[in-house]
Amino acid sequence: MSVYDETSDLSNERPHVVILGAGASLASFFDGDKNGLRLPLMNNLKDVCGLAEVLNKFGVDQDVANFEELYSDLYDSEREDVLRDIEIIISEYFSKLELPDNPTIYDLLVISLRPKDLIATFNWDPFLWQAIARNHRWIGTPNVAFLHGNVAVGFCEEDWKVGPNGTRCPVCSKRYQ
Repeated sequence: MSVYDETSDLSNERPHVVILGAGASLASFFDGDKNGLRLPLMNNLKDVCGLAEVLNKFGVDQDVANFEELYSDLYDSEREDVLRDIEIIISEYFSKLELPDNPTIYDLLVISLRPKDLIATFNWDPFLWQAIARNHRWIGTPNVAFLHGNVAVGFCEEDWKVGPNGTRCPVCSKRYQ
């Protein structure tokens, strides 16, 4: 079979699976988002999102470099007061992130996949959701699994529906959480 014949044969019905980690967003937007906001990773999230003030306020040792380790320590210590403030700051920061107006690697990923394909992502940032939102009218979008949640996506536990954060479930009319 020639290369042309092989690439022209679309009979394979198996879905593709793409897994995105935190490095995908940073690599895609190394100079920041549309407005120049930096993309954090676990080893610089405290600095990029500006958590020093809240950590100081609650007397939290900031020597731990990795945010996941710091968060786990606070969670294990049952420091709900600190965790609540941290979660608000991080959610607000990530919610401000915007895709540039020009096509991005996220747009290309979304339009290159079929509705039976899957993108599984560990990212909290809204880039994948934004790319799907701005391209869905032209294509059938792939399935998406936000493995650690996402600031742009809400969920209705009662009806198991997903939609843009802050909008309402079409079944029960409760706001997505």
